[in-house]
Amino acid sequence: METKTLGSLYIDGEPVIPGTAFKYDGAEICLGSTVLGKELEWIEWNGLLVANRCACVAISWQELDDHGYIFGWPVSIDGKPYLCRSLKVGTEKTRRNEWNSIIAKLGNSDDLWHWKGKFFWGQETPKISPTVRVVRGFASARESNYANVNNRSTTVGFRPVLDPLSPIPQSLNRWVGKRICVYGPEKTILEGRLEDADDYDLALKMDEPLPNKCSWAVKKDGVITISRENIAWMKKSSVF
Repeated sequence: METKTLGSLYIDGEPVIPGTAFKYDGAEICLGSTVLGKELEWIEWNGLLVANRCACVAISWQELDDHGYIFGWPVSIDGKPYLCRSLKVGTEKTRRNEWNSIIAKLGNSDDLWHWKGKFFWGQETPKISPTVRVVRGFASARESNYANVNNRSTTVGFRPVLDPLSPIPQSLNRWVGKRICVYGPEKTILEGRLEDADDYDLALKMDEPLPNKCSWAVKKDGVITISRENIAWMKKSSVF
C-alpha cells in the first residue's frame, strides 16, 4: 500500500517526531508544513488522508476537542488547506463506520496501520457513559474499547484525518449578503452575514457579542471587522 508523506505535528510551535508523548498541560498542538525527518505518513481513502499511526500519544480526548481536532479544524500544510479531525469509529466494533470501512477495503495489517499496543481516539460517545469515548486498536485493528475523556496514556493517541478544503476565494463579492462561518485564531468560530470584503479585511454582521477570548476581531455598531491575515478558513453557512 502506497503511503504519502505530508506535514508534521507541532507542539508549542516545535515540530516533533510522530508518536511523541504530549506530556504537559497548556501546550498547543497543530498540524503544519512538512519538516524533514519529522514527516507524517498518510493512506488515501475515499478522498481523505488517514494517518498510518498515532501522530502523538498521551493526549486526552478533551484536549483534542479543545484544539478542534475531534470534529474538525482547518490547518494549512505546505500552502494547502485541510480540515483536520479524528475518525468516526462507531460505538460498536461490528457496526459500519469509517474505520471499519477503511480496514475492510485497505486491509488491517499492523505493518500498514501501526495499531499494535496503541489505541486511538474516535469521535463517538457510547451510551454507557457521557464521560467516556470510544478507542480503537491495541490488540487488533478491529478492537474497540472505552476510555475516560480526560485519560492520558502512552497507549492512547491521536490518529488524524485530513479532508482537503477549497482555498478561500480572493474575491468574496458573491458571498456578500450570505451567512458565513469564519475560523480564526484561538480556536474561535464567528458566524454572521458578510457585509463587505476587500483584499485586506472583511465586515461581518453579527448580533451576538464577541467571545471573551476573541482578540483578533473588532466589533462596532453590530459590525465585526476581521483582518484576512487572521482567517484560517471560511465557508458559507448551511443556513441563509
